[in-house]
Amino acid sequence: MLSRRAVTLASPLARGFAAKPTIQVPVDKSKVHETPIVQNCGGDLMRWMGPGSRFQMYCALLLSGSLVYQADASANMLEVLATSGAICSASATAFFGAKRMCDKVVTDIVTCRKVGDPNEFVRVSVLGVGQKEVLEASPKDFKLLGHDGQDAYSFALGSRKLQLDTSTGECVNRKGLDMLMQGRPLVTRKVKQGKKGSRK
Repeated sequence: MLSRRAVTLASPLARGFAAKPTIQVPVDKSKVHETPIVQNCGGDLMRWMGPGSRFQMYCALLLSGSLVYQADASANMLEVLATSGAICSASATAFFGAKRMCDKVVTDIVTCRKVGDPNEFVRVSVLGVGQKEVLEASPKDFKLLGHDGQDAYSFALGSRKLQLDTSTGECVNRKGLDMLMQGRPLVTRKVKQGKKGSRK
């Protein structure tokens, strides 16, 4: 039998050779991996059209209000109101015309995949007149409507018709863009199946 002193000396050595517990780092499944396809498209003219249309509408409203407020007492109010109304009408027509155009212009396309999720989704940024609108969709929702063979694309994303001109920006992945326009994901992952006849 071992003496008490030998047992006391052997205990720290045994603890040193004992298996250390495995530390598992939790996976952040909310993290999204992004792959850019096109960036900064739309052109300078379209980028200025949205803010410009908003600015002119504000100016038109101020001008119409000042015409009504500063009108002389002897002036015919019907004529003043007709003039200010015509100014507002023209301004609103210009604003909504610019909005209709800007709401179709695509600036960025990014494919995304969440950690641990095999399914891929796409974020499409639309210029708009105020701030960019981000649409999320599946690759199968893309439907190509027209292509000039070079840089201009016309496609539908669900019920929304959009336009993209890669010559006004940067096309990072041309092959990936063509695959998306065909409604195909960039990466296809096969689901692993268990072996047949495996013991339970």
